[in-house]
Amino acid sequence: MTIPMTYWWQKTYDAAVLEMDLAKLPGRVMEALQAIEERLRSFIVYGGVEHVAIGHGRLVVGVDEVALDLHAGQRLVGFEA
Repeated sequence: MTIPMTYWWQKTYDAAVLEMDLAKLPGRVMEALQAIEERLRSFIVYGGVEHVAIGHGRLVVGVDEVALDLHAGQRLVGFEA
């Protein structure tokens, strides 16, 4: 039986993913990205369970960040409507 791990940076990640208030969401996304980047600056096993989780977390939070930009009316470079 595998016991799921919880990492310290996941609190900010969870807060960003679960935030429903659009006014608070940009701050939550930035906090999550900063926590993930801080964790990556310390020792981490490349390809390990936490490293993979961070990769998934960065992807999801990055999607949130793009969605916020689109909601704010910003256009993505290279994507013309």
